[in-house]
Amino acid sequence: MRATVLIKDVFQMVGVGVVPVGIVTKGVLKQGMKTNIEGKIMTVKFIEKQHQQTKEAHEGEKIGFSLKNAKKSLLLKFREQEVTFYEYEDEIPIISKESEKEEGFFSSLFK
Repeated sequence: MRATVLIKDVFQMVGVGVVPVGIVTKGVLKQGMKTNIEGKIMTVKFIEKQHQQTKEAHEGEKIGFSLKNAKKSLLLKFREQEVTFYEYEDEIPIISKESEKEEGFFSSLFK
């Protein structure tokens, strides 16, 4: 199972850690789901929607969520982009800024 979140912004909160905010665009985001950004595996610690903690968030819901093992500077690179979270660690691909770009036939002409 996986879920995709459009990251709108990222905050550093004292006593909580790194808190991205965004919208679930696909699937259901649950506590414990993981992503791998540039080789760093991050785990969803808690999810909050409408100022209430919840164990999961569904497609279309606006959320804030805490990530274990996250760095704000790394997540800021993915602002206004979708990040996919997975239930099982063995199915997680590594996401990098370069892998998010689409390469077309003429893309080499514009570098």
